[in-house]
Amino acid sequence: MGGGHPDPKRGIYIGSFGNFGCPTPQKISTYSLSPNRQRPFAGALYNAIFNTWRRTRNQALYVIPPFVAAYAIINWAQERFVFFWSTQLSVMWIVVPILHVTFLWQ
Repeated sequence: MGGGHPDPKRGIYIGSFGNFGCPTPQKISTYSLSPNRQRPFAGALYNAIFNTWRRTRNQALYVIPPFVAAYAIINWAQERFVFFWSTQLSVMWIVVPILHVTFLWQ
């Protein structure tokens, strides 16, 4: 396929750059469509809607559980925060340092 003769010392010469010694291809048919007949956006809206739905549905199990877990953790932390700061002990944590600071300034 190279177009040159084998040379045991230098290998096979296939021609200079841009002028390789291979035979020109024969019997190759090319077909084209007129630019007026092409429809580049054929089915674009339909495929956009259903492809988006399919991709969203396939990713739902990867996205929804972490968000549900994060919501549950944040909700638990907020309830716990309200519980701790609503007891008398937590009031002491606020009052005692304030009293300590006021005594230092006198």
